[in-house]
Amino acid sequence: MKRIIYFLLIVTTLYSCTGQYDNIGLYATEETVYVGKFGDMPTVNIGYNRVEINLMDDRFSPDDIYLGKAKKTVVEYEESDGLQRRVFDSVCSWVNITGLTTPKTYIFSIYAEDEHGNKSVAVEALGKPFTDEDLAGYSFPLPNMIPTPTTMDFRWTEESGLSSSLFNFAELLYSYTDRNGKLVTGNLTSKDVPRFSIVGLQPSDNFPISVTCKIIPIMESGPILDTVTMEREFFAKTASPEEYLSARTLRPLKTAKIHDDDNSQATITWSDATDHLTWTEIRYQQSNGIWKNEYIDNRYTETLCTDIKRGVKFQIRCAYTPPQTNEEYVTEWADQELFMVKYDLKNWTVVPRHGNHPWGGDGSGSQTVWSGGHPMLILDDDPRSGWHSKLGTAFPQVLIIDMKESRAVSKFVLNSADGGYWNNVELYLTDELSMSGYVTHTVNWSSTPEARVDNYSAWVNKMIALIPANPPVASWGSPIAKTQAKKATSLSFLLPQTLHGQFLIVLFPDNNLGWATYIDVHGIEVFSE
Repeated sequence: MKRIIYFLLIVTTLYSCTGQYDNIGLYATEETVYVGKFGDMPTVNIGYNRVEINLMDDRFSPDDIYLGKAKKTVVEYEESDGLQRRVFDSVCSWVNITGLTTPKTYIFSIYAEDEHGNKSVAVEALGKPFTDEDLAGYSFPLPNMIPTPTTMDFRWTEESGLSSSLFNFAELLYSYTDRNGKLVTGNLTSKDVPRFSIVGLQPSDNFPISVTCKIIPIMESGPILDTVTMEREFFAKTASPEEYLSARTLRPLKTAKIHDDDNSQATITWSDATDHLTWTEIRYQQSNGIWKNEYIDNRYTETLCTDIKRGVKFQIRCAYTPPQTNEEYVTEWADQELFMVKYDLKNWTVVPRHGNHPWGGDGSGSQTVWSGGHPMLILDDDPRSGWHSKLGTAFPQVLIIDMKESRAVSKFVLNSADGGYWNNVELYLTDELSMSGYVTHTVNWSSTPEARVDNYSAWVNKMIALIPANPPVASWGSPIAKTQAKKATSLSFLLPQTLHGQFLIVLFPDNNLGWATYIDVHGIEVFSE
């Protein structure tokens, strides 16, 4: 019986499978295609209250993209009011998600969808947009305001202009209302010099300036996509004529030197003209007691003064014209230094406390003893050569200048082409050197440079050994002058009164390097009334 039942089951099964694929052709005419997914590594570009999500390696037209039966791109993310769903009616290589005002890192879920709502596998991307909360932590620097009685100059002095490590500057718009009630506007772009001027103002006028600065913030990933705007208002005030003149600098002079061959004549050597300077006038007393005036055009760098009266200070006044105006403002007369005699240094000698280091040169490029930082080089009136202290030696560095006899000193100038690495500098003048065994020495300046060094080096090395171990010493007295001169290429000591002594001592207690005891001097100048 069991065998009959098994046989019937087998026959029934075989006949029931017959024709099971007979109707499939009516319903499946092609291969089934599902919705494709985006790549696994989308990237995010940050914008202002938005992000751009790159779903492919490049940006393509939707017509050039194929993801199976996908017809839409969908992006989902959470906001405070719940899940947000952005639908783009095409398959996109990138999407722009706007309205992201919450300062947080968003998690975006991106997938493709077909016309029946079938979804692809989602991919994720993270991005934190730049928002108003980020912008609140930004500010742009106010300009330096340079007032005159009728103009105002606004300047930014940063090397990068208005840009900083936090943002790239794009554009600045400014506006103000002039004295006639008219609104005046202007702008600066990133290609412009960061400055602008306002003219036609009144003295001591206080007025508001409205400024709008367009910037591109820089995040950890780099500059964001968008330009954002910062706004602020500040007040500017023009100067009174008195305030304007008090802020001006009289044209600086380099020297006022009496001629060696004629003590009744002197030459004033001027530095370059200062801002707004239109002309300079000096007056000096002649030997008959009458004051003589000389007008100096800005183009001239020297002024000859004749029949001068020794021991009387000459005076100077300057005229200034603010830019873009015709107004002229003239200072009061101001006393300057006396006309002075500059000493010839050729018979003098110099002893450095620690000798010299074989660096430097005389312009020839050679590295002989003569061109290698020898102390005698500060006496040769050649700015290309100079003394260089020996590396590794202790502070203070000291130069002792022997003027060969007691001399009147009214002014002392220290020069260095590279600033000498000076910081604090002290000057002493004495007749009592207190160096037991010190002997004077004369250099034959008519001989060759090498012969001068040979004649000088043995003597100077003996004298170095006689300098006190812990300068300064009591016999030098108190400093006749001291100052701090960082990065100065020329340092001038104008003494309040003329002093006398044979030995000028320049002491450098430190330098501005902070890691070495190096000092250099390329020349000195000594003057008397």
